[in-house]
Amino acid sequence: MPDLSVTVAHALTRVEARRRIACRLKQLPQQFSELVGNLEQHWDGDTLEFQVSCSRPTVTGHLVVEDHAVRLEASLPCYLAPLARNALRELERVARHLLNGS
Repeated sequence: MPDLSVTVAHALTRVEARRRIACRLKQLPQQFSELVGNLEQHWDGDTLEFQVSCSRPTVTGHLVVEDHAVRLEASLPCYLAPLARNALRELERVARHLLNGS
């Protein structure tokens, strides 16, 4: 079972939701250069498979763009588990703003 699971509703088309997510992902390495060492990503239809290296730990997961929601699931290394709750809240906040403007 993933350590993080976020589902955010949206009223966008899948194409627009995916476009916004892709644009935001391009900004992550520059915006968080001190944290994000490497971001690997691959879209397979409406599913994004990703792997992010954060300093030393690596976070892997996938993001699925659905008709009315975006679902993200990721696995954290055990020693990052204490950060999961804060990371989950921040992911939800950013996703809501990105997809719904709120």
